[in-house]
Amino acid sequence: MNDILDFSKLEKGELELEKIDFSPFAVLNKVASVAAQQSAGKGITFKFDNPLDEHVMILGDPARFEQIIYNVLTNAIKFTAQGGVILDVQSKIKDNILTLVIIVKDTGIGIPKQKLDTIFDLFSQTSADNKRKHGGFGIGLSIVKVLTDLHRGTISIESEIGVGTSCVVTLPFNLQLASVEVINAFPEDEYNLLGKHLLIVEDNPMNQMIIQMLLEDWKNTKVSVAEDGAVCLDMLKEDDTIDLIFMDLQMPVMDGYQAISAIRNNLTGIGRADIPIIVITADTTKTTKERIYELGADEYMNKPVEEKEMYQKVTTILSSRNARYS
Repeated sequence: MNDILDFSKLEKGELELEKIDFSPFAVLNKVASVAAQQSAGKGITFKFDNPLDEHVMILGDPARFEQIIYNVLTNAIKFTAQGGVILDVQSKIKDNILTLVIIVKDTGIGIPKQKLDTIFDLFSQTSADNKRKHGGFGIGLSIVKVLTDLHRGTISIESEIGVGTSCVVTLPFNLQLASVEVINAFPEDEYNLLGKHLLIVEDNPMNQMIIQMLLEDWKNTKVSVAEDGAVCLDMLKEDDTIDLIFMDLQMPVMDGYQAISAIRNNLTGIGRADIPIIVITADTTKTTKERIYELGADEYMNKPVEEKEMYQKVTTILSSRNARYS
């Protein structure tokens, strides 16, 4: 039923992945437990030894990750009458990316070579006889292919009639580092940034004045203003004391999206790619929020800004950076 609902979302272009922290170790154990029961019910063997650290956390969609593995495993079990199924998981870490290689091998009926090119097509079964015998709508593997593509991963299948099938799914995930307890390094009973330098990037003179007046009331706080993203980049090159940027999105010459992207990709060439950025905008749409976070913004605030919320966000981000560098 989930596959049918996903097929409907796919047709409408509504299939999206969530981005939350989860444990791949826990998901693998959950799916393996179900597969072990299904295999035992058919009188075939099932082998799996979870190699992952149970404390490792990744950023992604646990439900879709589970669905990929579940569909591949149950498909293998479905078409295996003798012998068994093996779930083998391998992993590697590079540049904070955890790549999982999920290999499912079975000793089932196999897939004809001429059918391998269409195995991921919707409603595909190797033969009408298999559909009657084993059941199913033939959309499980096509959903797996779509979900794998959404993860920017890969999937491949090798098979031999009467010998079995091997399916390899490779999925990259952002590795979530162990959380660090952040202690606020700034006063909580007054607005005081202890000498920090803030840059406002805003083209509207009235908005510039309002935000600047608000920030200049904070103790020990230096404030500068840039009228667009290009000026912001020039100021970053000339002044290495800037500690945080308030970024508007809709600006002439270079907008906020372009400026954030340039900073995060170190196009300024000054080693400030990780400078904190808080977006301040009147655009409250979900698409905008998702886009600015994907580009690398740290936080998001709606116009008009509220002083208490702004101070809380600024001090939290700066304290977090200090704790991380420590």
